[in-house]
Amino acid sequence: MPTVASRLLPRRGVWPNASGGDGALLRRTLTRLDRRGEGDGGRDSIPRPRGESPRARHAGRTRRARAAHRTPPPSEYHSRGRGSLSALRRRADPGTPMKSKFHGRLAPSLSASLAAATFVGTFLLSGLLVVLDYHRQKAAAREEVYTDAANLAGNLRYPVQMLLVRQDHGMLRSVLESAAGDRRVKQALLIDRRQRILAAHRSDVVGREVQAVLPEALPLIQRALKEKRPLYQPLASDSLYLALMPISTTAEQYFQTEAAAVLLLAFDTTFLDARLKTQLSLSLLTHALNGTIFALLIFLILEQVVATPIRRLAKALRQVQGGDLRARVRIPRVIELGEVAHAFNELVLRLRAYYEELQRQHRELEALHHTAERMKEQYRQLVELAQEGILIADANELIRYVNPAFARSLGYAEEELIGRSILTLIPEEDRPRVTAETEKRRRGESSRYEVRMRTKEGELRDFLIAAAPLWDETGTFAGALAVTVDITELRRKEEALRRSEERYSDLYNNAPDGYHTLAPDGTFLEINETELRWLGYRREEVIGRLTFGDVLDERSRRIFEHALASLKEEGTVRELELEMVRRDGTHFAVRVNMTVEGDEQGALRYRATVRDVTEQKSLEKQLMHAQKLESIGALAGGIAHDFNNLLTGMLGFTELALRELGPQDPRRELLQNVLTLGQRGARLVRQLLTFSRRIEVHRTTLDVREFLKEMVGLLQRVLPETIAVRLDVSEPIGSLEADPVGLQQVLMNLAVNARDAMPDGGTLTISCAPVTLAKPGVPPLPPDAPPGAYVRLSVADTGIGMTPEVQARIFEPFFTTKEVGKGSGLGLSVVYGIVRAHGGFITVESAPGLGSRFDLYLPLTERAAIPRGGGSTTPLIRGADELILLADDEPVLLDLEEKVLRAHGYRVLKARDGQEALRLYEDHQREIAAIVLDALMPGVTGIEAARRIRERDARARILLVTGYNPEESGLGGIRVENVHILQKPYTPRQLLETIGHLLGKSQQAPLPA
Repeated sequence: MPTVASRLLPRRGVWPNASGGDGALLRRTLTRLDRRGEGDGGRDSIPRPRGESPRARHAGRTRRARAAHRTPPPSEYHSRGRGSLSALRRRADPGTPMKSKFHGRLAPSLSASLAAATFVGTFLLSGLLVVLDYHRQKAAAREEVYTDAANLAGNLRYPVQMLLVRQDHGMLRSVLESAAGDRRVKQALLIDRRQRILAAHRSDVVGREVQAVLPEALPLIQRALKEKRPLYQPLASDSLYLALMPISTTAEQYFQTEAAAVLLLAFDTTFLDARLKTQLSLSLLTHALNGTIFALLIFLILEQVVATPIRRLAKALRQVQGGDLRARVRIPRVIELGEVAHAFNELVLRLRAYYEELQRQHRELEALHHTAERMKEQYRQLVELAQEGILIADANELIRYVNPAFARSLGYAEEELIGRSILTLIPEEDRPRVTAETEKRRRGESSRYEVRMRTKEGELRDFLIAAAPLWDETGTFAGALAVTVDITELRRKEEALRRSEERYSDLYNNAPDGYHTLAPDGTFLEINETELRWLGYRREEVIGRLTFGDVLDERSRRIFEHALASLKEEGTVRELELEMVRRDGTHFAVRVNMTVEGDEQGALRYRATVRDVTEQKSLEKQLMHAQKLESIGALAGGIAHDFNNLLTGMLGFTELALRELGPQDPRRELLQNVLTLGQRGARLVRQLLTFSRRIEVHRTTLDVREFLKEMVGLLQRVLPETIAVRLDVSEPIGSLEADPVGLQQVLMNLAVNARDAMPDGGTLTISCAPVTLAKPGVPPLPPDAPPGAYVRLSVADTGIGMTPEVQARIFEPFFTTKEVGKGSGLGLSVVYGIVRAHGGFITVESAPGLGSRFDLYLPLTERAAIPRGGGSTTPLIRGADELILLADDEPVLLDLEEKVLRAHGYRVLKARDGQEALRLYEDHQREIAAIVLDALMPGVTGIEAARRIRERDARARILLVTGYNPEESGLGGIRVENVHILQKPYTPRQLLETIGHLLGKSQQAPLPA
C-alpha cells in the first residue's frame, strides 16, 4: 500500500525541499502519517529525546514507519480494560506468547541468583586477600635477605680493603670463606678492574674471568667499578641477589676514575619458597572459613531487602499484563525499590490518559493531512508559474524535474530535459566547476555560483544558480534543488560598462591635462596619474591627506582661496593662473578651470582641470626675448646702414686727402687721427650689423678640433697668466661650415668676459662634443631649433657668475655690468649675432659664485675641412680707360667713387638713382665695362636695375654695394657670374680691388670689407 508521503508527491519528479514554517510542518505531518499507517497513533506521540541529530531522528522515524503494516487498527485502542492492554502487549512483541519464558524452568530464581552471586563474590574476595598476604610475606622475606646482604658487604669492606693493600691473598680467601659460611651466600668473590677474580671462597675460580664464572653479573660489576659506590640488585633470573661493594686504596680514591676492585656477594633466594608455601596454606584455610560465614550473612540480608520486593513488583506487572489496571504495589523501605514501585503505580494511573491523548492526536493528523494536500497544490502552482528556473537533479546529476521557466530559458521542452545529465548542458571548460559544486551538495553545503549553459540552438548563456542539497528517508544524499536566473543580458551590460569605465579611466589618467576633485575644504578626493606625475607623489599620499593649497606656492594659495569664494557663488572659475610646487620643491606654472558639482548625498565637490603651461610660459618668454632682440637688431641695423654711408664717405675722402699730402705735411697727422677714428666707428658699426645678422658671413669648412687647438694657443697668449686655459676634446667631432674670423671673435669675446669675471684668476675650460637633436625644440634650445647633428661648443669659467636678472639681458646691445668706459655692451650681442648667423643657438647657465658656462650649438657638415693658409694682398692694378657706370642716391659717396676711379685710370658715368642708371646704360651699353649700383636706392633699387640689365645682357659686369647682409637685403638670389657684392663701409682700395677682379684684372678674390 502506498504511504501518505508517496501519495502527496508532485506528478513529476521528487517533492521540492520546501523551506519555512509551513514547509517544515508539512514534512513532519507526512512523516508521522507514514508511521501511523492506516490511522495508527503509535509511538510517535512519545516525546523525542533531546540531543538526537535530525538525520538520526529521521532514520528512527523511517524504521518505525516500515513496521506500520504490523500495527493493529485504531479500533483496538477504543476498547476498555483487558482487550486494550492485550493489544498493546501484542503490538510490542507480536511473536511472543503471553507468559514470560523467565517464569518456567528456563532460568534460575532471584534467590538462587543472589545466593550464587554472594558466595562467588565472597570467595573471590577471600582469594584476593590470600594472594595479597602471600606477596606481603614474600616481600618481607626478601627484604630480610637484602638487609643481611648489605650488612655483610659493609662489614667486609674495610677488612678486605686492608688485606688488598697488603696483598695478603691468604687472609682474603679466609675472609671470603667465612662469609660463604652463611648457607644463603652462594658466591663470595673479589674482582679487579680487568674483571678477573683476585680472591674467592673457592680456589678453583681464582684467576678466572667473571665472564666465565658469573656472566650475568658482568654489567653490574663494570658499573660498580666505574661509579665507585655499592650496588644491590637481583639478577634477571630472580634466583640470586647480588651485593657489590667497590674496594679502593687511599691513592686510588683521588686519582683513579674506577675502583681498584669490587667485592661481590651472591645470596641464594630459592630457600624462601618452602617457607612461603607453608604460610600460604594456613592463610588459605583461614580466609575460606571466614568467607563462608560472611557470604551466608549477606545472602540473608539481600533476600529480605531486595528479592522479596522485586517478586511483589513482578506479580503486579503480570496483573497489569493480564489487563488488570487496578493492580498496585506496596512501597518497600528500600529507597530505590520504593521509587520503582511508586513509578509503577503512577504508570498505571496515566495509562488511560495516554490512550485518550492518542485519540486526540489521530484527529489532528487527519486535519494536517487535508492541509498538506492543499499546500502541495499551492506549491505546485508556485513552481510552475515562477519566472526563475527551478530544477531537481539526483545524486548522479541526472535531471528529475524542471519547471517551464527553466525549459524556456534553454529552448527545450520539459520532457526533453527529464532524465538528461545536467553536465550535457554545460560546456566542457565549465564542467569541473559544476562537479565541484555537486561535491559541496554531498557535504550538505548550499551555495550560489555562476555557470554557462548551452541552449538547444547551441548558444552559450550565463546563469546564476542557488543550489541546496536533498536527502532521502535514510539521510543519504539524494540530489540537489537549484533555482536559476538567466543573467546573460546583465553580463553583457556589465561588460559594456566595464569597457566604458576602462576607456574613461585610460582617458582620465593618460590625458595631457591634470584632473582632480576636491572636497569643500580643498582636500583631494580624486586625482589622475598625469597630475600625480607632475607633483611627484603617490596616490595614497595625496587622496584624503593633502589639500590643493598644500601643493601651491604662497601667492597662488592666496589666489586659490579667493577664487573658492567666487566659485561657490558663480559655480565656475576660468583660466586661473597658479604656481604649483612639486614634491622636490620645484615650481611649475598651471592654468586651472574649476566647476562645482554635487555628489549622491548632495554634498558639494569641486572638479578642476589643470593644464601645465610651464613650457608655454617659457616659449612666450623666449618669443618675447627673441622679438625684443629682433627689434633691437632691426634698429641697430638701420642705424648701422646710415652710419655705413657716412663712414664710407669719411674714410674715402680722408684716404684721398692723405694721398695728396706729403709725408712731412703737419696736416697728415690730423687726417690720420680722423682715419683711425673712422675705422673704429666702422668696427663698431660692423658689430651692430653682426648682432642684427645683416653682415655677410664668409664660410669655409673647418675641422673643429684643429680650430680649437689654434684658438686655445691664441687665448693662452692673450689672457693673463693667472687664468689657466684648458681644452677638453675627447673624441673626433667633425667639420663646420663657418666663418673662422667670426668664430674667433665669438671665442675671444667669451674669453674676455670670462677674464673680467675672474679678477683673481681661475680656469677657463673650452670643450666640445657632438649632439643630435631627434626633434625640434629639445630643451634647453629654443623651439625653432631644427633636428639634426650639432657640435656643442662650451666655454666655462670659474668666475663670479650671474644672477637670473643679468642672464635675461646679457645678449641685449649696449647692456653691460662693467663700469663706465670699461665695456661697450656689444661683446655678447656680437656673439649672439654671429652664432645665429651660422644657423646655431646659444644657451647660458650661471649662478652667483658658481661661474658661468656658455653652450654654442653649431650645425655639423659632412664636407671635409679645407686646410687654412695665410692670405696675400692683391696688388692694385690701374684701369685702362674703361667706362664705369656709378649709381648711388648719396651724392657724397657718388663723388668719392668718381674721384677714386678717375684717379686710377677709369672713366665714370654717374647716376643718382636706378632709373637714371638704366637710361645711361641704354645709351652707353657698348662702352660700359662695369656697373656699380647701390643696392637700396629709392624708386628703382640697385637690385631691380641689376636684374633688368642682366635681362638685356647676361654678360654685364655688375657690382652691388650695400650696408646690410646680402641675404637680408635680398641679394642672395642674384649671386651669379659677373655679379659681385661689396659691403659698406669700404675703403678705396677695396673698391678698386673688387672692380679689378670684376674686370678680370686679378686672379685672386677681392679682400673682404
